[in-house]
Amino acid sequence: MGYIDFSPLLERLNKSGLSGYSLYTYFGFDRGTVSKLLGKANPGFNIRTIAQFCCILECEPGDLMRYVPTEDDEKYRVRKEEVIQRRTHFKPTQFSNPSICTIPEKDTDNNH
Repeated sequence: MGYIDFSPLLERLNKSGLSGYSLYTYFGFDRGTVSKLLGKANPGFNIRTIAQFCCILECEPGDLMRYVPTEDDEKYRVRKEEVIQRRTHFKPTQFSNPSICTIPEKDTDNNH
């Protein structure tokens, strides 16, 4: 499987004029998180951290990262196609509360 590249986040951060120091001093980021980011390791951010960066840098999550495929990606594409080919049609009983998915029967009295 590929990996997430955060170089777009670093580029935005550099253009904004903010430093690693300002991220943890003024915005409350953990020093370890900032260190990983600036060390160019894959920091494995959680969604809250991504949201903080989006707020500070006034952007969308897709502006901060990109997916970089690897050779392993092909096996996932093949597996996905196999699953799609084998799947059965939607059955409301597959859910814990099937009443949510049921369609009311037609009124056969023709009282309308």
